[in-house]
Amino acid sequence: ATSFQSLFVPNATPLTMAFLGAYFLSVQVALRGYIRGDLKPKTYNVLTVRILMAVILAWALQALAGTRPWTLAFSFLAGVTPNTILLQIRSLGVLDWLKGQVASGGKPADGTDELAEQGCSIIPSMRITPSPH
Repeated sequence: ATSFQSLFVPNATPLTMAFLGAYFLSVQVALRGYIRGDLKPKTYNVLTVRILMAVILAWALQALAGTRPWTLAFSFLAGVTPNTILLQIRSLGVLDWLKGQVASGGKPADGTDELAEQGCSIIPSMRITPSPH
């Protein structure tokens, strides 16, 4: 016997949180465009791409770090600000780490897990900065 309210409680996965973040922003953007009278097809295209980017980023975060509370938080933020999250991932050197993992067949060259070592420094270095747009 499921209650009606339980239907509105999301299952907390990175994918779900990313979609909720993108949906949260999409509702704001659509409402703002409607109020200003400039809701155009381009707006819907941008929102669709944002949702797709958020889903892909959530899958990547989940593949790298699993389902942890900070992964859920970053997945939500990826839905709201995907470009900022992509820039932060690039600045952390995660892409270089992934290239090394692919080159070594998934085994760290020096016998240590570099991502686990950087795990403590990932969260404090993520800062939400205003979009230049």
